[in-house]
Amino acid sequence: MIDSHGREVVDPVWALLDYTLERAGLRPLLVEWDNDVPEWDVLRAEASRAATALARLSAQVPA
Repeated sequence: MIDSHGREVVDPVWALLDYTLERAGLRPLLVEWDNDVPEWDVLRAEASRAATALARLSAQVPA
């Protein structure tokens, strides 16, 4: 699977993230944009989607 780091993260990559987090547990996460950096609202949406993936997993972790 290839992610260009120059566009929004595609759904198969988000699915791979979910799969990996479910198996490896909570891990630091970086949404990276190397070229063609978009407007702030697009970056914020990507960061929000990553935060949601982490929050979904942390809600499943027993306290």
